[in-house]
Amino acid sequence: MVLENCERCLVYGEDGRILSRGRVSLVGEYIFLYFESIDSFRDARCRQQVDFFDGEGHVTRGYCELLIGENHNYPEMLEPWMARCRVLRVGQGVRQQKDVRARVDLNVAFVSLEYGPFVGRIHNISAGGIYVISGQKLKKQDVVLFNHAFSTARRQLKAEVIWGRPLSGDAFGYGCQFLDLMPEAERDIRHFVNRRLMFEGSRGD
Repeated sequence: MVLENCERCLVYGEDGRILSRGRVSLVGEYIFLYFESIDSFRDARCRQQVDFFDGEGHVTRGYCELLIGENHNYPEMLEPWMARCRVLRVGQGVRQQKDVRARVDLNVAFVSLEYGPFVGRIHNISAGGIYVISGQKLKKQDVVLFNHAFSTARRQLKAEVIWGRPLSGDAFGYGCQFLDLMPEAERDIRHFVNRRLMFEGSRGD
């Protein structure tokens, strides 16, 4: 497992909920994690799922043993808690963050190649696709376009409906997969997802 460039981490509970975010420091063969808060997992020794993020938007998922204690360098260091981390096994290895989703609530103007303009709300996103709720009825393999600035550049994105289901009222939920995604757009989305996950972790969601 390669963690040399990892800078941040998210710690998860058994139910998949984010417990805390942390900073990663590697000293030789040792992995140290630093936390501003650990209210959700205060046991001195615990085993948790941890996602390690590098600066390029890649993630390494591991099942880890954490030995937790006070950070004796606090307040010189910003975090009052630290953990010695031992990776017991790697779940997905190092991969691009195509299957890691972040919750969002984005009101977006879409264009369907078959039905024309419509409005929908993106409720989660990964570098592989989006989940959209809309009153517009679409069918499998329909292609939609939309513009959004996930970083500083506004880009046009194209996605194909993979599945759909009716929701309450006149709304429909659609799982859509990105098509012809340029490397720059994929990078922007992965970085956006990283930031959203870190924000969720900071709120304890």
